[in-house]
Amino acid sequence: MSRRTFLRAAGATAFAATGASALAACSSSSPTTTSLVESKLYPAAGAQKLNDSFDWGKSVVADPKSSVTITVAHSWSPADFVRQQQFDYFFQKRHPNIKIVAENAGDSSADYLKKYSSQAAGGSLPDVMYNGFGFAQNFIGSGAFLALNDYISAETSFNPSDFADVSTGYYKRDGKQYSVPYDCGPVMIYYNKSIFSKAGVELPTSKWKFDDLRNAVLATTSGQGGSKTFGLSLPVTPADTFWDPVRLSPLGGHYLSDDESEVLLDKPESIAAVEWWVDMYLQKGVFPSPSELQGLSQADAFTLGRAAMKVDGSWGAPSLRDQANFEWGIADWPAGPKGHSTAAVGSAYSITTKSGNKDAAWIYLNEYLSTSGQVFMFASTGKGNMTRKSAWPAYLKSEAAPEGADAIYRALNTYATSKGVVFGPATPQITNAATPIWDQVMGKSLGVPDACKKIAEAIQPLLKKNVAG
Repeated sequence: MSRRTFLRAAGATAFAATGASALAACSSSSPTTTSLVESKLYPAAGAQKLNDSFDWGKSVVADPKSSVTITVAHSWSPADFVRQQQFDYFFQKRHPNIKIVAENAGDSSADYLKKYSSQAAGGSLPDVMYNGFGFAQNFIGSGAFLALNDYISAETSFNPSDFADVSTGYYKRDGKQYSVPYDCGPVMIYYNKSIFSKAGVELPTSKWKFDDLRNAVLATTSGQGGSKTFGLSLPVTPADTFWDPVRLSPLGGHYLSDDESEVLLDKPESIAAVEWWVDMYLQKGVFPSPSELQGLSQADAFTLGRAAMKVDGSWGAPSLRDQANFEWGIADWPAGPKGHSTAAVGSAYSITTKSGNKDAAWIYLNEYLSTSGQVFMFASTGKGNMTRKSAWPAYLKSEAAPEGADAIYRALNTYATSKGVVFGPATPQITNAATPIWDQVMGKSLGVPDACKKIAEAIQPLLKKNVAG
């Protein structure tokens, strides 16, 4: 399971600081890396050359005078963990008194969450750990993470203004910054050039409005059964925690209040916004029904070449590049009649409060998420979505950048927002409560107005958890 589907899984494996006991099945650890590992994807010579091309600078925090070991927890695929080990190797060459033990839970946020929720309950978290926007607040609220403001303000080369504004908000509480984000991707339009061409529809542009999107969705939906082509690849659902800034707000509606303490989905303007989307489904079946999804084995119709467009985060580009056998591109999310916004979310790293080597952990974190670190780990590998603006030129010039990468960067720094993204502590419970009600809408047994009111009644009591933190 990818990180973008984390929240649905989190609904079934709700974070509990004292509850989870199952450990990740695919976790692994790498004791201090003393040699330069490599793979076909990440040759040692290329890694060495890239590392040597950077000026890594020097932290204002002094290196330890004797050897210390810090443990760093990651959530990488086995293939990308090689790159992580390469970074650690070079870091230890630059800092011989800091030894790194890297833990990797695999590229599954659900597995990662199980493992480190259990460790949090036992008071044995690593020194530095990955965290995602959807569960960071749970760890912050439990006191697991160290506020980094003092380190950041003292670090003369850190430059907080280099980070895209939207990337940092998920990791703040009470004016303090608890994590440094490394990636942040906006939700964009992916389009299949061949399907657009066959339908005689112009490709999406940065000037598209919601009506242009609707017209294209309807025009590219055709056929029946196993040969059907969908205008959109995935259903509209409140389980998508981005649906406020992406689908509702541009039409004047909202899901929750900004502080996630009040449901706004049952307001007339919100119901109208939801109906705008569902009407296309009821009218022409523009995205797969539950039974059609079963026929697709729950796979993404766009990746299968069965949908003209996919609405998804820019983080999906690397896997699509590997899997799609058709020409595709990325375009801006269109502006609606009531505004222009899209969601942008990402991941970060934190230092834990019980770390016995906080200064060494900061030296690692500062270097890992510097411009050079982000280019080494993300721009040069094609993963993209860097939070530092200064790391983007290297990505945009690379062969790994997809067609439309400039639109991703533009969105990230202009109309992308965290406002309306559901990420408070009650998120898993909200998703669990809303999903079965929404399933009735998809099954055409419940109308949108009644569904919105039922969802509001079901989740309003759950929002007390957000207020309590």
